Parts: sequence; C-alpha cells; structure tokens
Amino acid sequence: MPKQLLTLLGKRSFLQQAVDRVLPLVPAKNIFVITNEAQLPEVRKQLPRFPNRIWSPSRWAATRCAAVTLGAALVGARSTTGVMAVFACRSCHSR
Repeated sequence: MPKQLLTLLGKRSFLQQAVDRVLPLVPAKNIFVITNEAQLPEVRKQLPRFPNRIWSPSRWAATRCAAVTLGAALVGARSTTGVMAVFACRSCHSR
C-alpha cells in the first residue's frame, strides 16, 4: 500500500488529510486527485464523494512529473488564470 493511502497519524489517511487541508480554501470541484490504475479502487474508497479522481495507466502516473503535468493541463483547460498547487505525500528521498 503506498504511503499516501495509509492511516498512520490520526484516523484518516495522508491522502484524506491532504484533501481535508485544502477543502476550506478550494471547492472540491476544483481539486484533482491524480493516481494510477492500481491505486484507483482505494482512492475511490477513501474519497467516495470526491468529484475529480483521475487515473492513468500505471506506468504513466508512476512519475510525479507526468502527474503534475497532467494536473497543469487540466487546470489550464479550465482557466487561463487558474492557480495550481501540488501536494505530494511521498518524500523526494524515497526514490
């Protein structure tokens, strides 16, 4: 199980905690969770009412750069003045 889907601190996973921190600032319809095919069932389970769960084939979404690029394209398609923030659960040192 990837770190972002684990519940280690508190009663919610790192993914759920990240979404909880952002929701007071941004409507759920403007938050994208980008994951790979293998993690999609658990992401759906952890965020059942969340509108924007996007998956891509596991090799493509395995790289953070590719996922961030996809997110930027999605934001750019919605608004030319959109603002984007990236919240990663994995440490840069874990690779």
